Amino acid sequence: KCLESPSMTGQKSISSAVESRSKKDWETLFEETLKVPLKKDGVVVHDLGRKSDFLQSVTAQASLNVKAFMPEDDDDDDDEETQEDMENQREAMLELLYDSAATVLSSRRLTEFVGTDDGDTNSMRFQSSTDNGQKYSYLAVKGLGNSLWGWFGLVPFKVASRVEGDNETKLIFSTLGKSHFDGRLTITVQLGTTRKTKNKLIVTTNLTIPKKGKKVKSMKLASTIVSGITGSVIKSTEATCKQTLARKNQGKNYRKMAKNRATEKRHLKFEQEKKQEEMAQNRKRKWQRQNRDGGRYTPSDRMSKPGGSPNFH
Repeated sequence: KCLESPSMTGQKSISSAVESRSKKDWETLFEETLKVPLKKDGVVVHDLGRKSDFLQSVTAQASLNVKAFMPEDDDDDDDEETQEDMENQREAMLELLYDSAATVLSSRRLTEFVGTDDGDTNSMRFQSSTDNGQKYSYLAVKGLGNSLWGWFGLVPFKVASRVEGDNETKLIFSTLGKSHFDGRLTITVQLGTTRKTKNKLIVTTNLTIPKKGKKVKSMKLASTIVSGITGSVIKSTEATCKQTLARKNQGKNYRKMAKNRATEKRHLKFEQEKKQEEMAQNRKRKWQRQNRDGGRYTPSDRMSKPGGSPNFH
């Protein structure tokens, strides 16, 4: 594979076009302009308008429904206790999904399943440094280099911020100087808050280029980047959640099996002792029938001591 990238030697500073935008500008962009999360899953290229402080922005969104992980209940009993138990299970499963997604972000498994659907698993790769608390990373994207030859392009990133909450985790990367484009990559996992999304875990990935920054060569490529990361995070979260559930079920099954085995041993011991007692009683009855005086002790005066034995007084 050929890699084409601007020189990254000594590049540890955020792109000037990105750094010139204040934190308030970025928050306003998401809250007022982009309105992330989106109303429905998919990829949206945002229309920013001429007066906007940003050149390009694209968002991809996908979600996981907690019902897909809930155990099937064949009981039709709709009493109050059953409904309460189901609600507790739903909340516990949502919490497990959210923790799994947060784990995927913290471990930087952002492109683990990229290309698994179409077979092109090498189309994009995200790699973080092993030192400095995974502060620096790079994204290798096919076609970001020389599009004619399909060369890869490397985009260096630095973690701008990481925000963790009870219902939302946000990981923000800023491009470093001399990159193929200047901007911010924001990955968010959150629990749904509306009536339609209360049973869902929502994953969104946004790439935004500020004014005076270097643009992505095509919005199609930008859409491929955000959609690939979003889909991969969803699949990684699903796999992590299923692994956790499998370990929990395995532990429960083992404890249940050990408990059943101990119960069987106690029952077996009881049955054996019962059979032994019955066999002893049957032998005693049979012996008494054959010897009517059996089991009785009747001392007799006719019994004499052996001759020559001493007398004791």
